Amino acid sequence: MKKTILILSFVIILSLFAEPITIMAPDNPSSLPLLIAADNIPDLEVKLFTNHAQAHSLFLSGKVPLLMTGYAVGESFAQRGAPIKMIASWVSGLNYLVTADSVYDSFLDLKGQKLYFPFQGSPIEKMSLWLAEQEGVDIDNDLEIGYLPFESMLQLMRQGKIANAVMTVSSALQIVDDSKFFFSFDLNEKWFQITGSDFYPQVCLFSNPDAEVDEIIPQLINELQKACQMIEYDPENAQLLTGTRLSYSPGIIKRSLELQTFKLISGKELQNAMEQYFEKSGIDKPPPAFYQAD
Repeated sequence: MKKTILILSFVIILSLFAEPITIMAPDNPSSLPLLIAADNIPDLEVKLFTNHAQAHSLFLSGKVPLLMTGYAVGESFAQRGAPIKMIASWVSGLNYLVTADSVYDSFLDLKGQKLYFPFQGSPIEKMSLWLAEQEGVDIDNDLEIGYLPFESMLQLMRQGKIANAVMTVSSALQIVDDSKFFFSFDLNEKWFQITGSDFYPQVCLFSNPDAEVDEIIPQLINELQKACQMIEYDPENAQLLTGTRLSYSPGIIKRSLELQTFKLISGKELQNAMEQYFEKSGIDKPPPAFYQAD
C-alpha cells in the first residue's frame, strides 16, 4: 500500500514539473480561439510570434510540435517531405484586396496596375493569383507584382506611393478607416463567386506527427470548437478572456472578429472539405497523409 502511494505521489510530482506542449501561433486575431482553448488545457501553452521564418524553423526542427500558419506554408513543407499533418482549420474572411481612391469588383479591374503582397509565395499571393486567373487575368502581362512587409505596405499607401495590396483584415483595419482607402473585396467571397464553395484553407493548425501530442488533440479540438462558438455568439467575452495578449488595439481586434467567420473544421469533415477544394480549384494535391483523417 505504501509503495503504491509513493508511486502515485512520484507520478503527480513529475506531472507538476512536466513541460507543457507548445503551439506557435501568429500574433493576430485569428489566434484568439487558440488562446481561449489553451486557457482550459493546463498542459498546453500558446506562444505568439511575429517572425514567421523563425517560428517555421522551430517547427521544422522538431523543437515545437504544433504550429498555426498559412495553409500554403504547411503544404509547401509537406511537398518537401517534412513531417507535417493538418489538424484543423477555423477562420475565413481573413484576406482582403485593399485599394486607394477606387473600389474594384474584380482582379480584372487592376489590369495595367501594380498589386502588392507581403512576400513571394505567400498563401495570400497564391490564392489571389489563382482567383485572378479564373477571372481572366493574364498574370504575366496584365499585372505587375510587388512585395512588401505589411508595415511597409501601410506606410507607403498612406504616402500615396502604392494603391493596391492584398492583406489580412487585421492589417487592413489600420488603414481603411481613412476615407481614401477601401476594402474592395474579400478573397473568401471571391472564391465563393468562382467555385460555389464556402471553404478554402487559409490558416490551419499543423502537427508534427512524430511528436507525442496525440493524447491532447481531442481535448484541443473540443476546446477550439467551444472557443469558435464563443467568438461567433459572444465576441465581447472572447475578447475579454484573451486580455491584452495580442499586439493589436481592442478596436482592431473587435472589428477583425466582426469581419471574419470562425467555424472549426477537423477530422473527416476537414478531409472532405479539402477534397472539394482540390476538385474546385484544380490545384495539385499534396501527399495524402498531410490532410487525410486517421
